[in-house]
Amino acid sequence: LYQKATSSVRCAAGTSDTFPINVGVHQGSALSPLLFILCMDTVTKYIQTRHLWMILYADDVMIASEMRHGLEQHVQEWKTHLERFGMKLNIKKTEYLECGDQTDGTIAAGGVQLNKVTQFKYLGSCINSDCTTLQDARTRVSATWMKWRQVTGVLSDKIPFCLKSKVYRSVVRPVALYGTEYWPMKMLRWILGLTRLDHVMNEGYGHVLRSNDTSMAKTALELNVEGRWPHGRPFTLWLDQLKDDMSLAKDAADRTKWKNLCKQADPT
Repeated sequence: LYQKATSSVRCAAGTSDTFPINVGVHQGSALSPLLFILCMDTVTKYIQTRHLWMILYADDVMIASEMRHGLEQHVQEWKTHLERFGMKLNIKKTEYLECGDQTDGTIAAGGVQLNKVTQFKYLGSCINSDCTTLQDARTRVSATWMKWRQVTGVLSDKIPFCLKSKVYRSVVRPVALYGTEYWPMKMLRWILGLTRLDHVMNEGYGHVLRSNDTSMAKTALELNVEGRWPHGRPFTLWLDQLKDDMSLAKDAADRTKWKNLCKQADPT
């Protein structure tokens, strides 16, 4: 399939001569994503760490650590390992973010200081140093208005309303809603007359407890994050609320019994 592969470039001036392709996968091929995943998994399987401290999505990598020197060591390991397989870490696109109290300095990879930022975008979401979602919401709104201005000429033109609606739904709205499928649609559930009996968070907790010990959801549930809480009353966590509502975690192994317990939630 990839033996003696060639390609050419087509532009306004015409089509270029063919040239060989010795690196990469075929663009647009249904087999290319699978081949790329197999390649990346083979290259990185010996340097991947446990869930949540390292997230690999296609060619985007997020590495986290509790200490700066530990993070710097992990980044250097990735750089060295990728170069061993003929790949290269893009230093210019690699950024360092410190959560919580800020300190001076940054980390280095291959002797090059990484750019320290207070926020960066990962998989469409804005991650910032104060660990809040306000900036992410503002970024979404700003990007949506920018896309609106790009097509405002079409939407303001004398074209059928149904066509304007299609342009809005296919071009403008996806910018604001990208990656937000998990956001709770409280108003829509209210319109349909759904109550808490129809969507109880305890059921999801039971599914997580029954899952494999290596699953990312279970790892996140049992993750112990060290550090200092801000001044004032500690926040009530989702897991704390569940423990207050139900102190019967062992019943999660019995699917029928757990579902009966969940159905006793107050629907008001």
